[in-house]
Amino acid sequence: MKVLWFVQSNFDPSREKGGYNGAGWISSLRNEIVKKEGIDLALAFFSNESKQGTANGVRFYSMPTPILSSLKKIRFRLKKQYSKEEEALWQNYRAEMLKVLDDFKPDVIQIFGSENKYGLVASVTKIPIILHIQGIVRPCLNAYLPPFVSKLDYYLKDGLNPIKFLKNVFQLYNWKMLAHCEEENLKNIRYFLGRTTWDYRIVKLFNPKATYFHCDEILRHSFYADDMKRQIPSKLKLVSTISVPLYKGYDLILKAANQLCSLNIDFEWIVFGNVSPSLIEEKLGIKHENVHVKLFGVASEKQIKEELLSSTVYVHPSYIDNSPNSVCEAQMCGVPVIATNVGGVCSIVEDGVTGYLVPANDPYQIAYLANNLFKNLVEVEKITETARQNAQQRHNKVKIANQLLTAYNHILTLKLK
Repeated sequence: MKVLWFVQSNFDPSREKGGYNGAGWISSLRNEIVKKEGIDLALAFFSNESKQGTANGVRFYSMPTPILSSLKKIRFRLKKQYSKEEEALWQNYRAEMLKVLDDFKPDVIQIFGSENKYGLVASVTKIPIILHIQGIVRPCLNAYLPPFVSKLDYYLKDGLNPIKFLKNVFQLYNWKMLAHCEEENLKNIRYFLGRTTWDYRIVKLFNPKATYFHCDEILRHSFYADDMKRQIPSKLKLVSTISVPLYKGYDLILKAANQLCSLNIDFEWIVFGNVSPSLIEEKLGIKHENVHVKLFGVASEKQIKEELLSSTVYVHPSYIDNSPNSVCEAQMCGVPVIATNVGGVCSIVEDGVTGYLVPANDPYQIAYLANNLFKNLVEVEKITETARQNAQQRHNKVKIANQLLTAYNHILTLKLK
């Protein structure tokens, strides 16, 4: 069976170094799938160059990214509708993808990410396509700005510099473009891979006739180690992994930390990820260094695992999410999880059974639960052990590879009928 994956850029296996986002769970899935007999796998992605080759037994295609000029983007933004230029751009994307299809001749195509332009190929090929849901852009766009941040605040977050102002305008514009592309993909593609009740409902909302397959995700390699032993810290230590978009909940971290400080609780809060703190800190009047929050930036999976294993609790503060792997990695480490009850999170965290769920934008419950967990470590051992066992079953590599192969075979069987 020849399988073609359209993946996020740049996924050149010959350059892969792992680490933040980059390789991650897709690399882990690839490494498991290529072990299966009879699978010929190729990866394709858009980047700044046209290139193809083979690395680690996997063929890869680097496709040149079609460009839309900034002037045309501005015109689109003002008109708020798609122009002939945008349609020409989509045609260029389709043309590049068709070159890969003509060369590799896959039996089945898998697309990672509902918002990606790869879904455009569905209109020009009869090869069966299965879309692997990750996050879903439309709900994320709906929750993009925290309640206290306006669009103007966002546009002016870097001051009155006109270039940075336009850059911020285009960031939101790009999200709207992605949301539009996502809706087309959800409507036009027949087969989907997902893993939560939330993503199932979103898929069925836009495409009631869709065929949905459950497929969990393989985590990064380090989190399957047998020697993971926690070292309980002498003071409350919280860990979070977030990223740039404001809906990831950096404001909730600051507010919960500020609440802990007001109660004179001794703690530290380690935050991983590419965070832009200035706007949120200015709006809240809270500086991270004043509330014991330490921004560690982008880190390797090894560093994140080490901090998790020496922490009291992992906190996931997002306003919207599907099934964040950072939560699953914490569970694999046996670390109790506090997460906002949004999106698909309740499919991986059952409140009071495998972790703790709180409403979005509720720093008070986060502060209470974190402090209570530190005071009652023995009482939460049952919850963390249940969460670990569930996570180990959920993220079993062989099981997930078989789930994916079952979906492929089902799709190809339907094609023959």
